[in-house]
Amino acid sequence: MCLYAWVIYTGSSIYAASELGVMERFTVNPTEAVQPQSLYVPVYGIGPLVFAPLSEIPIVGRNPIYWATSILVFARSLPAALVDTLCRSFGPAILQGVFGSPALANAGATFQDMCSLIYVPYTLSWWVWAVGQ
Repeated sequence: MCLYAWVIYTGSSIYAASELGVMERFTVNPTEAVQPQSLYVPVYGIGPLVFAPLSEIPIVGRNPIYWATSILVFARSLPAALVDTLCRSFGPAILQGVFGSPALANAGATFQDMCSLIYVPYTLSWWVWAVGQ
């Protein structure tokens, strides 16, 4: 859970270091180069609208949601790296944001389900430490 959340948060910030490379490769200006990241972060709010209610259905649960969305995030990583135009990077960025958001939005509830109420602050502390690295 901590690793999954760390990967999603890192994916949003690591793009900033590559903006100069994006501008050079696609011959775009800085405003256009930041558009995929500008799409990635706001869609964090869309994923929980879909996946959080699904994870509350007892027959579905949280674990299948986490597995499915993590596989989809990593499956979208290769196409995102192999795009030949900047516009084609918008789709993978949006999908990675949507599929990565359950790790960010549902983690607290998952830790509360897994641990006794006394130990929830400790597990949440590890999660916060993981995403803050």
